Amino acid sequence: MYHVALYFGIGSNFANDGAGYGLAQWTYSTRKAALLVWAKNCGKSIGNLDVQLDFLFQELGKLHPYLLDKLRTTDSVREASDCVLLQFERPASVSDPDKLQAVKDRRAGYAQEFYDTFAKGENMAYLMTSAELCAKALDIAGNYKTAYMLGPWGWPATSRMIARATAQGSNAKTNRQWLPQANAIKDKGFLFDCVGLLKGILWGWKGDMSRTYGGAGYACYGVPDYDAKQMIDHCLEVSEDFSTIVPGETVWMDGHIGVYVGGGLVVEATPKWKGGVQRSTLANVSAGLIAGTAGSHRWTRHGKLPWVDYTAQKNEIEEDEDMPKYRTLKDVPESYRPTIRKLMERGALRGESDPDPSSLEDNVLNLDETYCRVFTTADRLGWLD
Repeated sequence: MYHVALYFGIGSNFANDGAGYGLAQWTYSTRKAALLVWAKNCGKSIGNLDVQLDFLFQELGKLHPYLLDKLRTTDSVREASDCVLLQFERPASVSDPDKLQAVKDRRAGYAQEFYDTFAKGENMAYLMTSAELCAKALDIAGNYKTAYMLGPWGWPATSRMIARATAQGSNAKTNRQWLPQANAIKDKGFLFDCVGLLKGILWGWKGDMSRTYGGAGYACYGVPDYDAKQMIDHCLEVSEDFSTIVPGETVWMDGHIGVYVGGGLVVEATPKWKGGVQRSTLANVSAGLIAGTAGSHRWTRHGKLPWVDYTAQKNEIEEDEDMPKYRTLKDVPESYRPTIRKLMERGALRGESDPDPSSLEDNVLNLDETYCRVFTTADRLGWLD
C-alpha cells in the first residue's frame, strides 16, 4: 500500500523525508523526486526492481559518466567498489581516514563475494533460454521487414526514428547511405544494427510499431548498452574453436557480431547482401553456402551470453553420444529425406566424402537428428525456397 500511495501522491512527503530509499538508497530530495517521476512515466511501482535499475543507469549516464565508463571497463572488483563508494554514495565517514578505509575494505569484501557468486554465470536468474534466443532471432529474420542502421536496437522505421538515426549522434552521417533501404520499409518494418539485434532481444523487443523501440527497453534487465567488442568480452567460455559452438552463442569478428542458431546458421544484422536482419552460413562449420541463407561469414570467436541459460544445450551435448547418425542419404528417415536431398542437389550439403560425384546416394554424410530436424522445419516454412 505504501508504493500505491506514493504512485497517487497520497499521504507521504517521499521526496523530502530524508530517508534513504531503494536499490541505491536515494536520499536527496531532487533525486528521489526524479525517481518517483520516472516510475510514474513507466507506469510501474517505484518499488519495481527494473524501474530502479533503469533509473540508476540513466542517472549514472547523466550525472556520473566517468563512473559509468569505469564500471564498464575496469577489470578490478576493488576499483569498481571504491569508485561507487567515493563518487556515487559519498558516505559521511569520508572525512575520517581510518573509518573510510574500514568502509572501503568492508564494501570491497561484499563486492568480491557477489562477483565470485555470479560472474561465471552461475546462480543467476536468466532472461531466457538459448532456445528462446534462437527462436526470437529466427522470427525477426523470417517474419519482419528490417533495415540496417548503426545504433538502433529494433526501432520502428517511422519518419521520426529514421530521422533520429540519420540526423542525430555520431552515426548519423554513416547511416544516410542506408536511407533508401530504411525508407523502403517505412511504417512497416524495423531498424537494427548487429549488436542492436542482441540487445533488442535481451531488452524485451516485441515487434510493436507503436512503441518507441519496438517494445524494447534500454540498458535494462541487467544488460548494459555494450558495443560488439564489449559484448563478446563479457561472454563466457569464449573460444576460437568452432567445433564446440552451441545454438544461442554469439559469434564475433572485428566490428561485427551475430547469434548462432544451430544447423550451421547464423542470424545477423548487416548492411551486406539484402541488408537488415538475415540468416547466413557459418563458414567455420559449413564448407558450402547453406540454402536459404543470404551469404557466408567466417567468424573469429564465439561465446555464451551471461544472461542466457545454456543448460539445455549442455544436456543435449551430453546426450549427443547416444543420438543416431545417418551415414548416407538412404539412412536418413523418410520424413527428412526430401529436404536433405534438396540440400545435396543444390550443393549446400556435400558430406564428409563423395566417392562417386555422379551419384548422391554414396555421399558419406554422418548427419545427426538435430541437423535433419532443423533444416526440415526450415524447409516446411519455405525458408529454403
